[in-house]
Amino acid sequence: MEYSSFRSALLLLTNFDFKTVKDAFLQEQKNRQPRAADSALALSSAHKVSTPAKPSSQSIVCEFCDIKGHTEAQCFKRRDARESILKQRKEKREKGKERANAAQQETSAFAPTSVQSAEFAGNASTHDYTNPHSPLLSDAGSDWIVDTGATCHMTPHRHWFNTYTPNHTPIRLANNQIIYSVGLGSVRFQPVINGKPGRLLEFERVLHVPDLRNNLLSVLYLTRAKSYIVTIQHDQIFFKRNGALLFTAAINSNNAASINGQVIPMTQFSGMVSTCPLDLTLWHRRFAHLNHGDVKKLIQEDLVKGIVVKSMDLPDPICEPCIAGKQHRSNVSKLASHHASGPLELVHSDVHGPLPVQTRHGYHYWITFIDDHSRHWAVMPLKKKSDAFTAFKHFKAYAENQLNLKIKATRDDKGGEYMPREWDQFCNSEGIHRQHTIRAEPHQNGVAERANRTLVEGITTML
Repeated sequence: MEYSSFRSALLLLTNFDFKTVKDAFLQEQKNRQPRAADSALALSSAHKVSTPAKPSSQSIVCEFCDIKGHTEAQCFKRRDARESILKQRKEKREKGKERANAAQQETSAFAPTSVQSAEFAGNASTHDYTNPHSPLLSDAGSDWIVDTGATCHMTPHRHWFNTYTPNHTPIRLANNQIIYSVGLGSVRFQPVINGKPGRLLEFERVLHVPDLRNNLLSVLYLTRAKSYIVTIQHDQIFFKRNGALLFTAAINSNNAASINGQVIPMTQFSGMVSTCPLDLTLWHRRFAHLNHGDVKKLIQEDLVKGIVVKSMDLPDPICEPCIAGKQHRSNVSKLASHHASGPLELVHSDVHGPLPVQTRHGYHYWITFIDDHSRHWAVMPLKKKSDAFTAFKHFKAYAENQLNLKIKATRDDKGGEYMPREWDQFCNSEGIHRQHTIRAEPHQNGVAERANRTLVEGITTML
């Protein structure tokens, strides 16, 4: 019982290492040396008393809580404190095992040994949630810190990303602490070179790491994966690629470098669309990707009001939306085997739909009627396919009244909307010959199909 209080004090230590325990023993030994003479004197005095009296409970003082009436061995506070410390140590050991197992599982997919993590964050720090003076994560700066030790670009800012996919990658810090990313994507950056904005850049393979307090730009990734050449001159770092200077970084008094420029979040980048040059390429796209020759004709002959062109430079001959939206089979002859000699001698028709989104008036389809002789179009919207017969009767009445001629023949693809019994009966009573194409051969009704395709291409390329 002589060292019971000293043992209790050791149990309350937070850092139970060799140096701390050694210093505690030395201090305890030093404190006990002056008491040696007093202890001998007290012992001799006790021998002189024949029958020592039993101390009263009120004179006993607990060495743990300094409260009278009980000994340290009987102290409830000491017992509770000991149980609390043992419980905390047990939980700490279990959490350490879980983190070690998780780190080993994550790194096994990236490295041959379990002691290495997938990425390394150099000298970056994390947010200390227990320190009241530590800044909040949302206060992380907007500067990109140039880090030669980081293996990948990293940032805690989610709203910076232009593209984003979930990603869970372990990241080892310089103090061997392991944190995890939650996403991976690209970030747009507007560099500033000699006080002037440079070419807009996009940093790829940027990890979203909420626990970081810094934005890290990986020099290793730029040089190894992107073939950058990095040079340092005085207090400036220059990042070049293919001989062109893309951005620079300034070195401060603490020997930390941050790149010159600013990140452009997705919300800000969308507002830059209005700065596109007013050239032939822009009007080519606005006119449903009309061919460049007709666009020039519209401008030069002033056929459309309100067109403003600030550059007549030759447009790029390769337009990706045109290639994606207008490719088609080219082995079908474009020469018609027969051409009508007069209006309404032959009328081509086809129905297109259903449209993915209905119009404000509830239309899901449209039907076309094209005169083979004049190539005059008539397009009527339909709410359902069964309305095709009604639309044909309206077209017939209008066309025959305007031209004072009769429709002699019609051609369609024999779809279900063209085959109701009343349509056949109507054509028989009006003396109209009906022509139907063979199944899966749309080029036989090429005039109507080409009309529908022109309409669809214009709408699709504008979207």
